[in-house]
Amino acid sequence: MFVCSCGERHFEPFFLHGDGVLISFTKIVNPPYAFKKMASYCLGLVRLDEGPTIIAQLADVAFEKLYIGMKMSKVFRRCLAREHGVIHYGIKFIPKEL
Repeated sequence: MFVCSCGERHFEPFFLHGDGVLISFTKIVNPPYAFKKMASYCLGLVRLDEGPTIIAQLADVAFEKLYIGMKMSKVFRRCLAREHGVIHYGIKFIPKEL
């Protein structure tokens, strides 16, 4: 069961479409151990059209081509592969246009 800091226990689903704008980004060159094989990669703060801001990996774009205000779209991609063959998938963001 989820409980909000305000004490509310009843929630309604809210679906996010996944389009937004890049408001900040960085390049990770010394990642945590689990992501060592992926170095270097980019993380970005994306403000979604519906309002929330989330942090996620950025894909399909070179760091040098990123800019504040870039339109982004969510994609479902491989995020991490473990030693025992377990593959984790999740949300990443790619530019809408380049």
